[in-house]
Amino acid sequence: MGGAPQVGEVRFAVLTPDGRLVIRSSPGRVRDTEWGLYQGGLWAAVRAEVDPHGGDLNGIELHGGMRAKLADAALAGTAPARYRPNLVASVVLALLGQPPRAWYGAVAIVGTEDDQGLTASLTGPQLELINRAYHLATDTDP
Repeated sequence: MGGAPQVGEVRFAVLTPDGRLVIRSSPGRVRDTEWGLYQGGLWAAVRAEVDPHGGDLNGIELHGGMRAKLADAALAGTAPARYRPNLVASVVLALLGQPPRAWYGAVAIVGTEDDQGLTASLTGPQLELINRAYHLATDTDP
């Protein structure tokens, strides 16, 4: 492994266009590549959830050290048949620190990235923050 640090299971959240919040996990195994450390299993799992069509992903910062990963906003906004409007994600992301706007397709929320570019599993407090925002967005009880 060339001395690459290892990360265990990595939990991430997915906000689906039909309004569900799903918690997923993936092995966080790290491999050393010519571009640096890479968590191939994690990013393959995130891509499968967010953009199964294989397009580019973008990341945006959220409160609590989290990041949202979503299909390229330009592509998502111009391909509504592939990336349906995600009203719940639009509200949740606004509650988690993004300016209000429309988001499309599934949105994954991942944990904090360290100085080496490795993404940690969502922590208990981060999951609570996501759950609170989700229940506010859907007007449901936790």
